[in-house]
Amino acid sequence: MNAGLRWAIEIAGSQVKLAKLLGISHQALNKWQDVPPRHIIAIERITGVHRSLLRPDLYEEPDQKINFL
Repeated sequence: MNAGLRWAIEIAGSQVKLAKLLGISHQALNKWQDVPPRHIIAIERITGVHRSLLRPDLYEEPDQKINFL
């Protein structure tokens, strides 16, 4: 389990609570080595943990500089 997922679990309150919000069993969540791609966006929306922290192998960190015209 990576640090991003551990952080998301902490924000949700527990592994059981995050699993319930995702509609899966806490046993299934406990087996994750990596967050399955189909759950990344939902975890990001629920906890605010950016997708790049959940799956750095799939997503790059967001650009810190945003230019508005």
